[in-house]
Amino acid sequence: MRLRGKVAGGCSSFEPGNYSASLSEEAASESSCLFFDERKEFKVVFTPKEKKREATMLLAGQSNMAGRGGLERVGNEADGAWRWTAHTTAAGARLGVLQGKTDLLMPEDNGQWVPAVEPMFSQVDLNKTCGISPAVMMGRALLKGRKLRKVRMVPYAVGATALSEWQKGGELYKALVAAGKGAGRPLDTLVWYQGESDALNETDANTYDKRLARFLGDLREDLGDPQLPVVLISPLGVPEKLPYIAKVQKAIARAAKDIPNCSLVTLDLKGRPVEDFLRVDKVHLTVAAQELLAKAAAPVLRKVILQD
Repeated sequence: MRLRGKVAGGCSSFEPGNYSASLSEEAASESSCLFFDERKEFKVVFTPKEKKREATMLLAGQSNMAGRGGLERVGNEADGAWRWTAHTTAAGARLGVLQGKTDLLMPEDNGQWVPAVEPMFSQVDLNKTCGISPAVMMGRALLKGRKLRKVRMVPYAVGATALSEWQKGGELYKALVAAGKGAGRPLDTLVWYQGESDALNETDANTYDKRLARFLGDLREDLGDPQLPVVLISPLGVPEKLPYIAKVQKAIARAAKDIPNCSLVTLDLKGRPVEDFLRVDKVHLTVAAQELLAKAAAPVLRKVILQD
């Protein structure tokens, strides 16, 4: 490839005149800049274009990970079932989580990757009604950095489960390992959002960090990545429903410091009562709270995945 250039008077330290040089096709395809040296010859400096990469995340935990956002009681006010209603659809449409995009994917049962939409966990958290989760909003927030070409999200969260049920040897553990391996590609991170059930028992709350360390160590080993980054989300709750929630929160914070390659996401309440972020059941996040959580998680995920 023959290049020709001209230096006009007054625009360079070189004398005005015409210059030419050769540039290979391979070099021409890269991002490059040209300048003249003292011998009036072209010099080429190559700056490789930044290649966008993909990221794959495994999302696990209990009901606030699986999502109960936007659900409403149907039937008796006291014991009516929580259901997806027109209100839920309206909330999902407002957030744009009901229509998928090709840069944010989730797996189907047949192994095919499809655009991720809510309720993302409905094929996993069976026998329960899944609402809007923080997952799609998390993925969208992560993509806003424009350094990722695609994000793949593998959901495996089941409501009303304690950490003891996720330990190695149990059915949930086996299914979680299978889900992670089923992604068919290396995992960039595990997002773990669980702990409400362990806030019902003081012993479980006090030992949560040690049991979590054992669980994550086993999981990393069985997924074939001893250094798999983990993002822990601190659960919310009120003492009247979850009497030992503060102990669980402290245990998760300790775990994030003590376990290698662990990061912590907490929701900043900005001085407001925790009830403002929970549905009337005082256990599950509102849709607005999940939106805030996704925004809080995005910079942590970027740092973990992209070292931003």
